[in-house]
Amino acid sequence: MRKTFSDSGLFLLRLASCLAILSHGVPKLIRLDELRRDFPDPLGLGPEMSATLIVIAEVGCASLLLAGLLSRLSALILAVTTLGIAMVHHHPDPWSAKELPLLYAAIFTSLTLTGPGSVSVDRWLGSALFGRSSNEAKARA
Repeated sequence: MRKTFSDSGLFLLRLASCLAILSHGVPKLIRLDELRRDFPDPLGLGPEMSATLIVIAEVGCASLLLAGLLSRLSALILAVTTLGIAMVHHHPDPWSAKELPLLYAAIFTSLTLTGPGSVSVDRWLGSALFGRSSNEAKARA
């Protein structure tokens, strides 16, 4: 029973955080050509590269994490991205501007450490590729 609640909690955390990040990323993807001209460039990579990397993280990694595919890697990329947004892009801003990206960073760091739970493509692939039954996979997790 405890494992079921834990997996349900991880799924809910993935669902809520990824949908929230997608709500930031999809509008950027839609107007990516426009963003590439004047996107903030706090790391000196150029506005085109900065915009592209943010869209890859906010749309690509969030979509992968939502599905539970390459979950830990996707969550790590999102944690680093949101931490960078808070500490580099919003460095001179007040706490209120840093609060949301730091909250996202904490969520994605937690998901990096815990993994996606059993309601994920990663778990299904692990079971299918390594022939573990769902009970064995749960026991190993």
